[in-house]
Formats: sequence, C-alpha cells, structure tokens
Amino acid sequence: MPKPIAGETRADYLSRCIPAVIEDGAAEDADQAAAICASMWDERDKANAPQIEHKTFPAEIVNIDEERGIVDAIVAVFGNTDDGRDVLHPGAFAKTISERFDRVRVLDAHNSRSVLNIVGVPMAAREVSRAELPEKVLEKAPNATGGLWTQTRYLINTPEGRGVFERIKERAVTEYSFGYDAIVAEPSMGEDGRPVRNLREVRLWEYSPVVWGMNPATATTSVKRAELEAEIDELLARVAEMEEKLSAPGDEPGRDESGEDATQAGPVDEPPTCSDKAPDLDERRAALLEQIRLQGGI
Repeated sequence: MPKPIAGETRADYLSRCIPAVIEDGAAEDADQAAAICASMWDERDKANAPQIEHKTFPAEIVNIDEERGIVDAIVAVFGNTDDGRDVLHPGAFAKTISERFDRVRVLDAHNSRSVLNIVGVPMAAREVSRAELPEKVLEKAPNATGGLWTQTRYLINTPEGRGVFERIKERAVTEYSFGYDAIVAEPSMGEDGRPVRNLREVRLWEYSPVVWGMNPATATTSVKRAELEAEIDELLARVAEMEEKLSAPGDEPGRDESGEDATQAGPVDEPPTCSDKAPDLDERRAALLEQIRLQGGI
C-alpha cells in the first residue's frame, strides 16, 4: 500500500491511495479503502508530530487577585542547571510568545484529554531580567540571569479552575511545569564537568500547576497578600482600641471612675494589659510576622 510522501496533502494522498488499495485487493469497496488510507495518513501525522517535553519549576507566586482568580507567577528561571541537566537561556521564549501565545493553554498537570482539563487562560507572558527576579530566587540560584513571568486568569466559575486556584492560593500547589518543543538546543559541559543541554529557543505549548518540580531555584511568596493585609488591619484596630481604653482616667492606678484618689479605699487592681484584654494578641502578632517573613513580605 502506498505511504504518504513529504509535501503531499491529505486529499492528494487519499486520491492516490484509495485506487491502489482496491487494486491490491486489500479492501472490498471504496469506503473500506478510504478508511484504510485515512488511518495510514493519521499514523503518518503521529509519527511526524513534535515530541513535547515537560520541564517543572517551583513557582514564584508574585501576586494573586482573589476576586478575579488572577495569578502572577515566575514559572521558569534562566541560567541555572536544573535536575534534568538543562539550562534555559534568555530569549528562549521570545519567539513563541510573540508569534503563537494565543495557542498556549493552562492545563491540569499536562492533561489534554478533555477541554475540562483547561483550568485557566494565559493573559500575558514575558521574559524578565535578573534585576526583576525576587530575592528568594537569587538566593537559591545566584547565577540566575532572568526568568519567565506569566499572568493567568483561572476559571474560578468552574469546579476544575476553582479547585486549582484555591490550591495555589493556599500554597498546597507551589510548582508549575510547561510543555515545550526544544527548537534550538546545544550541548556543552557544565561547571561541574558534566554535560548539560542549553535551551536557547523553545516552542511553548502549555503550562500546568503540578505537584513536584525539577528546578530548585525558586520559592513561593505573597500568596495570601489580601488576607494578611486584612488581618493586620484588624490587629492594629484592636491595639488602638485597647490603648484608648487604657488611657482613660477611670483606668489610672489609684483613681476611681470620678478621678478621685482611691488609694485609701483598699487595694487597687493593676491596670489591664494587652495580654489581659486579648490573651491571643501576642500570639497572633508573632504568627503574622512569621507568615510575612516566610512569604517574603507584603
């Protein structure tokens, strides 16, 4: 049976293949011959399809809009060698972002078997310089030369998109992986004397929130900015209220409610402290400060 040849269209191939299949006796009629030829064409497509690779990074979440389900994140770092012995270089995403970003998808763990596995919409992406990388990235990857910043609107009106967004917001998911074709890749020897693959141009197909990552260079920060700010505001309001009560005349040691000297009337209770009025205040303050420290500030 004839095989597809380079440069041949599907229609040209079928018009050439169907008579040959019938003549060879491999099909009983034209419909069966057409089915056989169509199957051979589909197999040819599979054989020539690009081999999509996946690369996973712990993500640096730089901002979250809880109301609209938008997440800004650095999902790739340039210049450092990941656990797969690959090094991404500045410019690797430039062409794919400028020419075909509208075809990039946000999937649930690379699952493309159903449209229900699309959990978000890529809104923007750009390569950022070393100067734009968060401090935590540079701490783990001192040689980092930049990274890939993305802005994603998760489909929070769907159960799939809402589930993924909530996990990112709560820091249950902190890593991303992207599916790509290596367009320009060059081998070289790394600083440790072992071979590495330098990825200088990639074709981006999708990126996905995943469970575990490959590149140790990044960390998650500022995931719950809005919640932290609200809790701090509440804490400060409580402190201000207690300070106002403590400064009232009736609360001065040795004075009664009228302000008269009451030292001769018997022992006077010590004035209430912040701990007495709100025993959990110091604990909450310490917990908030620790959250802020771990998440890189707000």
